[in-house]
Amino acid sequence: MPVVFANPWMLLALAAVALPLVIHLISRQRARKLPISTLRFLLQTDRRTARKHKLVDLLVLLLRTCLVAFLALALAKPYIQPHRKAGDLAPGQTAWALVLDDSYSTGLVSESLTSFDRAIAAAGELLKTIPEGDEIMLLLTSGRKIEGLAAATYRSAAAVEALRRIEGPSATDATAVSAIESGLKFLEAAQTPNRALVLISDFQESALRGAMALLNERAPTRKDTAMYWLDVGRPMESNTAVTSVRVHQAMPFVGLPMRVRATVANYGGRPARQTVSLWINGSKMESQEVEIAADSASEVEFHHVPAATGNLAGEVRLEGDALPADNRRYFCWHVTSRVQAVVLHGGREESGKWNDVFFLRSALEPVTEDAKAGRPRGLRVDYAAESAAASVKWPDYQVAFLVGLERLTRDLSKQIESFARRGSSVIAFAGNGATPAAAGSPDAPDCVLLGLGADDARTVTLDSTATLSLGEVDEQHPVFRTLSRTAAQNLSTVQFYVYRRLAAAALSSDASVVAAYDNGDPFLVERRVGAGRYLVFTTRCHPDWGNWVVRPLFLPLMYETMKYGVTSQLGLQADVAAGSAFRMTPPEGANYVRAMVKDPEARLRSYPLGEARKDLLIERMEKPGIYQVYFQTGDAETEIIVAVNVNPEEGRLERMNEAEVAGKLEPAGVRIYTSPTALAASLRRQREGIALRALLLYLAAACFLGECFMANYLIPKNQPVGNLSRES
Repeated sequence: MPVVFANPWMLLALAAVALPLVIHLISRQRARKLPISTLRFLLQTDRRTARKHKLVDLLVLLLRTCLVAFLALALAKPYIQPHRKAGDLAPGQTAWALVLDDSYSTGLVSESLTSFDRAIAAAGELLKTIPEGDEIMLLLTSGRKIEGLAAATYRSAAAVEALRRIEGPSATDATAVSAIESGLKFLEAAQTPNRALVLISDFQESALRGAMALLNERAPTRKDTAMYWLDVGRPMESNTAVTSVRVHQAMPFVGLPMRVRATVANYGGRPARQTVSLWINGSKMESQEVEIAADSASEVEFHHVPAATGNLAGEVRLEGDALPADNRRYFCWHVTSRVQAVVLHGGREESGKWNDVFFLRSALEPVTEDAKAGRPRGLRVDYAAESAAASVKWPDYQVAFLVGLERLTRDLSKQIESFARRGSSVIAFAGNGATPAAAGSPDAPDCVLLGLGADDARTVTLDSTATLSLGEVDEQHPVFRTLSRTAAQNLSTVQFYVYRRLAAAALSSDASVVAAYDNGDPFLVERRVGAGRYLVFTTRCHPDWGNWVVRPLFLPLMYETMKYGVTSQLGLQADVAAGSAFRMTPPEGANYVRAMVKDPEARLRSYPLGEARKDLLIERMEKPGIYQVYFQTGDAETEIIVAVNVNPEEGRLERMNEAEVAGKLEPAGVRIYTSPTALAASLRRQREGIALRALLLYLAAACFLGECFMANYLIPKNQPVGNLSRES
C-alpha cells in the first residue's frame, strides 16, 4: 500500500535532520591532557568511561535526529492509501449532497430524542469532518427551504449553523425521491474529482420505496458517485392515530345537533386503549375511552349542539404516544341561523302532485323554517316559475335549484352564471316532464351549465327490463364523504330508468365527475365557476326516471349536496394536506385589496390582491391546524377557515433493517451504516487513508522524552574527562 503525503511540500523540512549532527560536531569537546605522575590505575577506567560516553552521545544524536525527522514527516501529513473499491472517495475536493429525512415519522420519540434530533446530530458530526472548500448542499425530503443557507455552500461551519435553525420534522409524508433527484443533479454539475450522496433517514419503507427504485434504475450511470445511507431510526412496537373525522349535521343551523365521527387506528401488533376527546374552538367538549384491536381501527362518535353562529374550529385528540404528529385531526364547520334557497322550475307541473317540485319540497321540508312547527330558524325556500325568473332577487340566496327546465335562455343563463361567480351554488336536475327525446338541445340546462354541445348530451330511455344503478363514487368528495353510514349503504339500491348521457370526454378542465352510473356514464358532475359551482345531476328527481326519490338515499343526498354548496360560501374549505399549496378565488362582487392569513401559531402574513392578482395562493401550508384567511376590502373583511392535516398513512410505521435495505440497494452500490461515527470514520479513511500523523507525533514525543532522560541521567554534569594520556 503506497504512502501519500497531504502536504508534500512540508517534506522540505527534512533538511533540518542535519542540524542535530552539525550541532553535535560543533559542540563536541576534546579531553584535556593532565600531567600525572602515574597513570597505571586511571588508564583502565578511562577506556571504559570513554566507550560509555561515546555510546550515549550516539544515542542522543540518533534521538534528536529522529525527533526532527518525525516532526517534519508529521507536518507533511502522511497516510497509507489502502486499496480502493468502486465508489470510494479519493483524495481531493469533494461535492457533498446531504439529504435529511424530515417526514413526520421522524418525530418518533425514543429515549427522549426524536429520530429527527438524531438525524440533525449525525449530519452535524459528518459536516465537522468535511474540510472547508468542499461544496455542500443540504436537502430536506419535505422540500422545505433551510433558513440562512443558499443552494450550496463551501463552508461546512455555515451548514452546521443552518442545521440548528431547522424547526423539527415537517408534517408532510413526502418521500425521498425528489430530494435525491435534486442531490444527484447537483452532483452531476459539480466540477470536483469526488462526489458523495448521503441520506440520513429513519428507514421507513413508505418514504424510501421510491428512492430505492430510482437509485437501482440509475445504478449503471452512477459509478462516479459514492452513496451512503445512514439509519437513525428506532424500532416502535405500536402507534395510534386519528385517521379521519366526519361531521354530519342535517343543515348547518344553530341548535341543530351535529355528529362528529372519528376513526382511530391502531398500527401496532397488540391491542391499545386510548382516550379520545373532542375540542371545539379551543374548549374540550367530550372524552371517551376506546379499545382498539391490534392492526385495526375503531370509530368514536361525539354529539354537539352549536349554540352560536359562526365558524367552528374543531379537533379530535388522542392522548400522547411516541409519535405525536398523528394524534390530532382538525376539522372546520360553519353554523348559521338561516340559509335561503330558490327553486326555479318549469311551471307547467307546479299544480300537479307527483312532480319534481313535490319530491324536492318533501326532501327539504324537515329543515325548512316553520315557526308553527317549532323551527323559527333554518332553511327558507322560495319557489319561482321560469317565467318569473326576471323578478328573482339573486343576491338574497346562497343556493339555487333548477328543476324541470326544458331550456335555459341566454338572459337566464347569464343571471345564473353571475349568481354562481359570486360564490353561490347551483344544483340542477336534467330533463323535464315532456316525453324524453333522444336528440340533444344546445340550450338544455346540462349543456349550458357544463359547456357541452348538442351532440355531447342526449336522453337515454332504458328497456323495461333494464335499469342502471350507481357505480364509481368519489368517496372523498364532500357530498359523499359525510353521508351517514345508512345512506351510504343505500347507494347500491337505487335504480334509474331514464337519464341524460353526457360525453365525459367533452367536459371542460374545470368540470369533474363526482359519481357515475354502473355503465360509466356521469351521474353527478361538478363544475367550478368563479368562486361558486354548478352541481348537475343527469336525471330527474321524479319516479318516472328512477326510484332514488323514494329511497332513503334521496333526502341525505340532497342535504349533503346543498350543504356542500352552502358551506363553501359560508367560509368552509376542503381539508388541505400538510405541506401542499392552497389556492382560492375570492367571492366576486367586492374589490379585495389583500388577504391576511393567520396560521396555527397565530403568525400573520399578508398577501396583496388586486387587478393583477385575483387568486390567493399560499405555496406551502406547513403546520397542521386551523388557518384563518381574511379577505379585506378596506373597512370590511370576509373570514374563511381551512383545516390542514397530516397524511395518517405515514403513521403506519414499517421500518426496514440494515440487511433488508442493503439487499434492496445492492445493484446501486449504496453502503448502509447505523452509526454516524462509523460513517464519518469510513469517509475519513477513504479520503485520507490510514493517517500516520498521530503515530509520528507520538514517536517524536517518545524521542524527546528519551533524549531528556539521557541528557539528565546518563551524561555527567561535570566536564567530561576522556583520552587521558601520559605526558611525555
